[in-house]
Amino acid sequence: MIIRFDSIKKIGCFEELSSNGLRPFDKVNIIFGNNGTGKTTFSNILYLLSKHCKDKQTLFEEITDKDSVIEIQTDSENIT
Repeated sequence: MIIRFDSIKKIGCFEELSSNGLRPFDKVNIIFGNNGTGKTTFSNILYLLSKHCKDKQTLFEEITDKDSVIEIQTDSENIT
């Protein structure tokens, strides 16, 4: 299970996002915000991590740059 996104850099509309000061995810979470704040990008990142994403390479290329970084903390390991 994903505990938190520690860092998202240069992915979609996220130039640099850090989870400092944010609570870890709970079992159920609600994502909300104004237009253009990254809700769809965040959802696309979660979709890329799922086994249901059929064309991962195309979606990955669509939302990332060559110097994009993402750091995810799960209950068993950290993923970069």
